Amino acid sequence: SSLSIVGLSTQSITTGVVVLPDSVTSITEELFAGCTSITQVTGKGVATIGANAFANASTLARVAFSKDLGALTFGEGSFMGTALTQTIDLTLTPMTKIPANAFANCSGISLVIVPASVTEIGANAFASATALTSIDIPSTVATIGQGAFDGCSQLASVTFHEGLNTISADAFSSCSSL
Repeated sequence: SSLSIVGLSTQSITTGVVVLPDSVTSITEELFAGCTSITQVTGKGVATIGANAFANASTLARVAFSKDLGALTFGEGSFMGTALTQTIDLTLTPMTKIPANAFANCSGISLVIVPASVTEIGANAFASATALTSIDIPSTVATIGQGAFDGCSQLASVTFHEGLNTISADAFSSCSSL
């Protein structure tokens, strides 16, 4: 199959860098899923990323949107299986839940900043984020989903605050550094 976005050249995909036109405000479900030739995606107008939009785009190391990653809303599995290495700062996000599998199998993520707007961390949201070393769960988070941090082998510090009601099964299983 082929990908066609007006203003997006095929050269950008072969060089690994995709620059979306400013008019693109939404990346639909699975649009770049499985793309193994892209290393970076940028887009000034992007505000919404659909479920599994970049799932298993295993060479994708960086995303840059003018509103920053935190200002976006994104669906389940959006960045699952990518090579993201940047800090995941969600402080500007309007979302109240970090979706299931959002950053699962992202072995390059070492820092995640969870904002006070978040009340739930979805199932397997950060599963196998093996470079993640610590996480501060804000007091607004009431639920940590099943397997949310499963397999985060370098996770050595978790800070909980008042307000947490539910830590689901296997939320921190296989976290050998805890």
